[in-house]
Amino acid sequence: MIIRSIDNVEKIRNEFIEHGFVHINVGKVTVDIVKQISKYFGELKTFKQETYMGEEKQVLKVSEDAVLSSNAVDWHRDMCYDPEECHGSLLAFIECDTETYTEFVDCNIAWDHLDKETQDYLKTVTSTYAGKPRWWDTRPDLLKDAISRTIGYEHPITGQTTLYFSPETMVHIDKPFRTRDYVLHCEPFAFKHYWHHGDILVYDNIRMLHRRPAFNCHRVLWRTNFNYESYN
Repeated sequence: MIIRSIDNVEKIRNEFIEHGFVHINVGKVTVDIVKQISKYFGELKTFKQETYMGEEKQVLKVSEDAVLSSNAVDWHRDMCYDPEECHGSLLAFIECDTETYTEFVDCNIAWDHLDKETQDYLKTVTSTYAGKPRWWDTRPDLLKDAISRTIGYEHPITGQTTLYFSPETMVHIDKPFRTRDYVLHCEPFAFKHYWHHGDILVYDNIRMLHRRPAFNCHRVLWRTNFNYESYN
């Protein structure tokens, strides 16, 4: 379903609650629109990177000459390594020379397709996230304040259990966990979103994994990250 009005707050929030993923298209994207939608869910995070849009540093530019460059980015959750929580994300399509996509997995569905014995075990397995080693020289706080969560993780707002892991930024797991096997388990539940003019995606960063292939073109997305206190 594509939502065509950003003023339908209840519909946007209900879609997010039910599916963890909202597709909005109102024909144009501005910094104010991106921030308005994000604030339907809670407080926007401030970015430390220099490639932000606007003085408040709450809208991040993601492109081949900015954050993440044009390389492939494997399955991950945004900023799961950050000492501050990052409950949700918004991606807005600005421009691209050719067709590209971002791929998502609903990890609630992936969790539901595990047997109970495996689920019970994963609730006892803890993974630690501290970003990538090449970041540690400039972000020593990532190691100092490394974040740990169980693989079978209870969503702090919905109370639902999800299959929580982020292969790109895991640095330690305290019990046997075959990361590649669980990636293969998730991939049958993946779907691709091909970007079009005016697209805005909002997704639950605790519930959803996402990735993208490398691209050899000019592509610009904007991103926000937000925290929420409740769905009420």
